[in-house]
Amino acid sequence: MAVPIDEGSDHVETSVHIDKKAGTHSQDQIMKCVNYRKDPKLSRIRANPTDYLPQSRYNRFFNIYPKLNFKTCLWVCLVLALRGSLATASELSFQWIHSTDSVTSTPRRPVTLEWISETNQNVESLRFTRYGKRSSTKVPVGEWTTKSGFTPDPFMSTILRLKVEQLPNSTVVKVSLTLVDPIYTDFDLYYNCDLSFGHEESKNNSIKLIMQIPKWTHSGNDVKAQVGQDAEFLWKYTYPFGSAAVITSKQVLNNTEDSVEIGYWYGGWFTTADKFMNRVTFSLTTQHNDDTEIISLKLKDLRTEDFGCYYICRLVLGDGEQTTNKTILIERVLPNTRSADESSTSSSCSTTLPVAVVVASIMFHLIKLWL
Repeated sequence: MAVPIDEGSDHVETSVHIDKKAGTHSQDQIMKCVNYRKDPKLSRIRANPTDYLPQSRYNRFFNIYPKLNFKTCLWVCLVLALRGSLATASELSFQWIHSTDSVTSTPRRPVTLEWISETNQNVESLRFTRYGKRSSTKVPVGEWTTKSGFTPDPFMSTILRLKVEQLPNSTVVKVSLTLVDPIYTDFDLYYNCDLSFGHEESKNNSIKLIMQIPKWTHSGNDVKAQVGQDAEFLWKYTYPFGSAAVITSKQVLNNTEDSVEIGYWYGGWFTTADKFMNRVTFSLTTQHNDDTEIISLKLKDLRTEDFGCYYICRLVLGDGEQTTNKTILIERVLPNTRSADESSTSSSCSTTLPVAVVVASIMFHLIKLWL
C-alpha cells in the first residue's frame, strides 16, 4: 500500500495497518510507526505486507523508491557534460609555443638547448635523453624533479647545467639545458626533453645539436701559369673562430707522403722556408661581419719543378679545430710551342724516310753483286 507524505513538515509519523493473516508474527512484534526525515526527492513510501519482520529489523520493512523529476535529470546531464568539457580542456592545456628543430654550434663552446611551453599544469619532473639518427635507442642525459632538483647522468661527456623557470604572470614554462664544454661525441645527436605532470600523460620534444665545421667558400681546383711567371693561391673560409696558425707546403702529385714546407704564419708574422726565400708573399685578411678569412699565397718566378704539385693550406683555428685545403699548379702551354713541336716531329719523319730508302738501295746492290 502507498502512504502519502505531508509536504509541509520535515518529520512525518506514519501509522501502517498490517493484516495479520498475511504473516505469522503478532501485531506487537511488528513496527507500527516509522519516523523518517522528509526528502523532497521521495514522493511516497511503499510497504510490502508480505515481508513482516520483527521491530528490531524494521529497516527492511519498507522499500523506499526515489522519484526523479525533469529538473534532476537536467542537472545530471549538465554535470556530466561539464566534467567532459573539463577533461577535454585538461588535454588541450599544453602546447609548445617556441621550439626549434636544430641548434648549430662548435666543439668546446657552451651551447644551450631551450624548450618553451605553455601549460596550466604543474611540471612534476623532467627527463632528458639523446639518440642518434641511425639508432632510436635513447641514452640517459639527466633527470629533474621538484623535490631532488637536477641530476646529470654520470656517464655524460660534458658538464650540464639546467634552468627551469616559469615566466612572471603567465603559464609559460622555460626549460634551458646548457652543455658547458661539448666535444665531438656530443654533436649530431637528438636531445629529447620529456615533461611529466604527475600522471600518465607527458609531453616531449627533440632538438638536434649539429656541429659546425669550417666552410671553405673559395678555393680553386687548380692554378695555371708558365715558367718564369708568378702564381697566386687563394683560400677563403668561414668559421666563428679565426686562425691561430697557417701552415703552407708543397706536395708532388704522385708522391703524397713527401711534402716540402713553404712557410707558416703565426702571431701575425709569416716565416718563409729557406728553399723559397724571396719567392713567397703571404697575406691574411679578416672580415669580421661574417667570420670570414681570406688567405693569399703568391709564389714568384715559377720553375719547372714547381708544376704538377699540390699547394696545401692547413689551418689551426682558435678553438683547436684543424682543416686543410689544397690547389694544383698546372703549367700552361702556349699554342706556338705546340706547333713548333709538331713541325720538328714532321721534319724528323721526313728526314728519316730518305735515309731508309738509301740504305735499302745499297743493301739491294750488295746482294746482287754477291749473287
